[in-house]
Amino acid sequence: LQPCFNCSPLSLSDFLWSKYFSIINERSVSDEFFDHYLTSVNSAFEIDMKLEYCYDTQRDLYWLTQIQLVSHSLVLLHYVGIPEDDTSKDFWAYIYGQRCHPIGWCKENSKLMLPPPIVTQRAVQPTANNNTILNGSDKQITIDQGENEELQTPAAYLFDRVNFF
Repeated sequence: LQPCFNCSPLSLSDFLWSKYFSIINERSVSDEFFDHYLTSVNSAFEIDMKLEYCYDTQRDLYWLTQIQLVSHSLVLLHYVGIPEDDTSKDFWAYIYGQRCHPIGWCKENSKLMLPPPIVTQRAVQPTANNNTILNGSDKQITIDQGENEELQTPAAYLFDRVNFF
C-alpha cells in the first residue's frame, strides 16, 4: 500500500471494502473461512450466563459455573462461590459435551449439586435443597430458572450439538 498524500481523509461511513479491493485489484476472503468466528458470535452463549457443570463424572456431581468467555464451542467457566477476581481455577469446557447444562437441568434429572472442594474451602455451603445456595454472609441465592431475572442461562436446545461445517 502506498500513502495517499493528496487525498482527503475518508470517514468510516464513506469507506467501502469492496471499492477498496477493486482499486488495489485484490479480492476479499470468502466468508466460508470465518464460519468458526460467526458461529461463536451467534452461539447465544453469553458472558455472565450461568451453567450447571459436572465437575466429577465418576460420582456424577455438579456445581454452578459462570461463563467468562465464549470461543466457538468452548466456554471459559468460573465456579460460583469463588471470588470473581480469583481466576486461578477458571477452566475451558466444551459446550456440546455431557458436562454443561442449563440451570434447572440437575433438578429435572435428579442430579446432585454439591460444591467442589475448591469452592467449599472458601466457605460456600449448599443447603439440602437442590435449588438454594447459602454463602458465607448467609444471603440466600435462588437458582431456579425464572425466579431471578438477573440469572441468565442458555436455552436447553443450545447444548445440542449442531454441525455448522
